[in-house]
Amino acid sequence: MRRAIAVVVLTGCTFAPNRALEGPAADAARSDAAEPDAAEPDATQPDAPPVALHLHIEADIDGRSDLILKGTTVTWMHHQFAAPGRQGFTDFPTKLDAALWLPTWPDVPDAENRDCECMSSTFAALPVGVPRAPATVTITPSQARGAPTAVQLPSASNDYTLIVELDDVGFGGSSNYVIEVDVVP
Repeated sequence: MRRAIAVVVLTGCTFAPNRALEGPAADAARSDAAEPDAAEPDATQPDAPPVALHLHIEADIDGRSDLILKGTTVTWMHHQFAAPGRQGFTDFPTKLDAALWLPTWPDVPDAENRDCECMSSTFAALPVGVPRAPATVTITPSQARGAPTAVQLPSASNDYTLIVELDDVGFGGSSNYVIEVDVVP
């Protein structure tokens, strides 16, 4: 859910937290505060409708790695060959929409993290998270040598965690994968 945030910048004013408003200004403030914006559901309410997630992902893939999406976080779990962005001892970022994320790795056995069965650091700033409701998942590759696969769909039993596998095994070297992930409640 997207929420509007109002930012008020006051110049030439001071803030007095213990001072109460009086007169017409107090009446206006009370009437404005009494009516919440009915057009935008309140996310704190349990019946607020879940929001669909659309995520554009670009990553340099060599071998087989899982992209784990939970809430507004993303983590890599690497299985075979060089970790995402690390083939040839490089350090290419994973692109998540417009954000460039350079995950850190344990660098075991070396900086490629070859066949390490290890996890990356976590990116924790997706603007919209995986919906916490039954949903349909669509993965659309626009550039990929191997077919991306949802190996785990989000559900209540896995705390609404989506796992997308990117598999470049058998193609030789790394390749840039570009996919769109849609999770629609």
